[in-house]
Amino acid sequence: MTLSSGPPSRGPKSILECNPAGEASSSPRVLRARTLSDVSGTSKHDRRRLDLDREMVWREQPLDAWFQNYLPGADPTGVTFAPFEVELANQEQGMYAGLRDGLNSCLRAVGWDGYEALTTDRLPDSSASGSSGDALRPDMGIYPIARARTGPSDDSLDARVAWAWLELLIEVKWDPKAAPFSSRYTPRSAFLPTGRERCLSRGQLAEYAVEQLNRQHRQFLFMVHVMRDCARILRFDRSGAVVSEEFDYVAHPEVIGTLLFRLSRMSRAEQGHDPTATLASEREASMFKELHARFHADSATARGLRNAVVEGWPIVKITMDVPFSSDGAPVRRGTPPTRREFLVGKPASLSLSLVGPGAKGFVAYDLTTNAVVFMKDSWRLDSRDVQSEYETYLQLREKTTGELYVPTLLGGGDVSFDGSLQRTASRDDAPSLVHCRLVFKEICRPLEDFTNSFELVKAVTWALVAHSKAWKQCGILHRDISVKSIVIYDSDDLGTPTSIGTLQNRGTPGPVETLADWDVGWWPREGIGRDVARIDRSDSWPFMSARLQEHRYPGRQHDLADDLESFMHVLNYCALKHLPGAASTEAESAYLTQCLYDAVVPTDSPHPKGSPLKLEKVKNGMPFVNSLPAQHPLAGLLAELSQLCKQHYERVVLPESPPRSPSPEETFAEGSCDGSQGALPDYDGDLLDSPDSDELDGWPTQTCAPPSPHVNIALSPLRSHDRMVGACMKAIRKVWPAVDRRDRPIPTRTRPRPLVRTGSRVGAKRTWSESDCSELDGAGENMKPKRVRRGSESSVVLSLSGTQNAGGIPRRRSSK
Repeated sequence: MTLSSGPPSRGPKSILECNPAGEASSSPRVLRARTLSDVSGTSKHDRRRLDLDREMVWREQPLDAWFQNYLPGADPTGVTFAPFEVELANQEQGMYAGLRDGLNSCLRAVGWDGYEALTTDRLPDSSASGSSGDALRPDMGIYPIARARTGPSDDSLDARVAWAWLELLIEVKWDPKAAPFSSRYTPRSAFLPTGRERCLSRGQLAEYAVEQLNRQHRQFLFMVHVMRDCARILRFDRSGAVVSEEFDYVAHPEVIGTLLFRLSRMSRAEQGHDPTATLASEREASMFKELHARFHADSATARGLRNAVVEGWPIVKITMDVPFSSDGAPVRRGTPPTRREFLVGKPASLSLSLVGPGAKGFVAYDLTTNAVVFMKDSWRLDSRDVQSEYETYLQLREKTTGELYVPTLLGGGDVSFDGSLQRTASRDDAPSLVHCRLVFKEICRPLEDFTNSFELVKAVTWALVAHSKAWKQCGILHRDISVKSIVIYDSDDLGTPTSIGTLQNRGTPGPVETLADWDVGWWPREGIGRDVARIDRSDSWPFMSARLQEHRYPGRQHDLADDLESFMHVLNYCALKHLPGAASTEAESAYLTQCLYDAVVPTDSPHPKGSPLKLEKVKNGMPFVNSLPAQHPLAGLLAELSQLCKQHYERVVLPESPPRSPSPEETFAEGSCDGSQGALPDYDGDLLDSPDSDELDGWPTQTCAPPSPHVNIALSPLRSHDRMVGACMKAIRKVWPAVDRRDRPIPTRTRPRPLVRTGSRVGAKRTWSESDCSELDGAGENMKPKRVRRGSESSVVLSLSGTQNAGGIPRRRSSK
């Protein structure tokens, strides 16, 4: 498809966009957003959108190249597309009716029967998603007519959002200050503008894409963004988004017509759906909805099955052709592939990020063995330097002896259809991602469901032992320790939680703690995975070692001590959040958790830093939890772990080179003030025997002894697991309170939170403290709209100065 997209829509290229060779290229320009007003003093929802924009990879391609690469096919012939009649005078909502009518006209013209464009800006989906999706309201969407849910309006095309059935999302903007990309209404903007509102708009698009990928079984999706009479087409997958150049859809309705024509002629897989996931039959769906009644109501299995059956989340049948164990034992290398079918509903866990693994966890029903299992669905790096999680589990079982304390992998592998692997769009700057699914035997409780502090410490101890065996016997480092990677399996006959139980082996009733999520495991002794940047996830950020958060740059090696420190952070985090004595008030608990673990300090580099308060506490062995009773075994354990980490930082981590101190000549270059000639205030206290004496010069100055410049890893207590495991096992043998957990309404953490520092430092040195956890109000892009006409055109442009004057903007009609 070749067409003229009207006047140039993009402003001057930024330095990042320039081609130094001066050669034309149709390959996409890969850019990451750089938010100048990095957030602060904003709502959680705004922070989430800014975070999503910051982590996204946005690529722009010429319109013809975009269609050729991502939506190939024949052009519609003999089809006349009616002109779009869009009202531009009444801001955004005034555009909906014209856009909706134009889209429906295109749908009828291309013969896409059974689908209709609907306005959904007022009524969110009534089924919660586990993220913020239950409140999201995209402006418009194309839905199958049989699945659309019309709202209580006189307009039959005013509908409720239905994420499970959305085929093509359309988001509309009228104000150029909120345009997510460059536009002819902002001719001086780069492709990715850095104004706050514009970053929020890009984050909004990413948030919609996350929700659709979470609510549906998809490989990728398409989206249309409209800016007044211009539009862009986007394709999202787990590697980012590819955005077409802007085009004038009013002057060229055939572009939208071609998009809908090609989509209507494509298979479900070509439209982005996962062909290995299909709607379950009515009989299968009914059976799945009643499965929970077969298990004890308080068991993790029953709870998981009940939570999987939610209105708005269809029951889906997933087909897998991969190696599977036939006897319930761990799958073995060389097992031939077999076909299995599983029923799943709403995921038990979801990812809040778009770029990366996008992991979902399902409590699933195996139709072959009639067993309830756990399925992990994610996207892995397709690189020879990164071992798959499936291979990691095989090696753990092959090379270790004794009880391993990891989930039992029954089968799994990469997802393929008709002989082709499902993978993300290729990129020159990074490996693609491959879709994979793993099936596990156990249905577990998350760590944060611990019944009391005794079970919490046991869970972390058993996970430490699993980590130790993987490291000592296999040479595998986990690298992703968090509250989500440690799970609790209730092995008694009923599968119900119990705070007391022996854990010598799985044949003994009682909870068994396991260490899961080995998808970023690393083989440092074999050099596998060392040079591949791990994908940072918001779930792991709070528990990352302070050293890694402070010194994050390419080539920084993640070692054993970093994982061991993460175990300490898991204990502190759970104590602050769930134990009543860990903080004096609910507000203090939420405040400390935010300051210590969720904080992100923006930097000039692509890698932000963690909380300075967290780093200071770890380096100095300061306790994170101060309010537990002294006789509580957890208080002593946390203090001992803090000392172990302090000793590690003293003996292993070299201090950064201090900034160069100015010379005396530089210090007094602008003159001096002689304080000896001035008077002192009349103080009546017993400060010194003689305030006028020279003894004032003898006042002690607090200085810190410089750390030893010598590094000796042999002296570090974290050079092996022994000291930390020993401390935990010693604590377990003590007497613990049977009931000490009190859940409090602490605000749910969504994503890591930016942190900036305020406060004067004039005349004194000060250390980081809880009072430093403050936010700075960000300023948005300073744009004032001005109406400008271009020749005889009746469209509207916004410049960077002037006052708004949108009155009298006519409804535009295209001419064929």
